[in-house]
Amino acid sequence: WLASAGMEAAIEGLNVAFQVREARPWWRRRLAAIGLTVAVALLAGLALGMVVAGVVASKFLAEWAGLTDLWTPLWHWGRWLAIAAFLLAAIALIYSFGPNLKARRKGHVILPGAAVALAGWLGASAGLRLYLEHFNTFGVTYGALGAVIALLLWLYLTGTALLLGAEINS
Repeated sequence: WLASAGMEAAIEGLNVAFQVREARPWWRRRLAAIGLTVAVALLAGLALGMVVAGVVASKFLAEWAGLTDLWTPLWHWGRWLAIAAFLLAAIALIYSFGPNLKARRKGHVILPGAAVALAGWLGASAGLRLYLEHFNTFGVTYGALGAVIALLLWLYLTGTALLLGAEINS
C-alpha cells in the first residue's frame, strides 16, 4: 500500500510532465497505482533474480542440456540484455498506464523516454554507488539513519530519471 502511494505520486508527476489533467476517479487512479506497483515489482524482481541467481541457474540449465561451451558466453552477455529489457518494460508500463493519456494512448511513443530514463537511472545509481563507496559520511554524521538517507536519495534520483524520460516523451 505504501509503495502504491509512491506510485500514485509518480502518476501525478507524469500527468504534469505530459500536461494532462487527472480525470479518473480516485479509486481508479489508486487501482492503477497498485497494479503498476505489482507489475514493476515483478519485473524488477525478475531482473534482480537474473543478477543474483542467473549464473547458477544458467550453469545448471547448460549442464542439463549439454550446451555448456555454447551457452556460457551467450548467457554472460544475453542476461544483461534481458535485465535491461525487463527494466525497460517496467518503465514503459509506467509511461503507458500511469498518466491519464486515454485520448493520446494509441499514437503515443514511449520507447525513447523509457530508454533515456533507464540510462539516467543506471547512471545515477552508479554515481550514487561511487559516492557512497568513497565519500560516504552519512554513517558518521547520522548514525543508523544514514542508510535511510541514502535510500531516500536513491529514490529521489530514480524519480528524477523517470520524470526526465516522461518529459522527453511528452
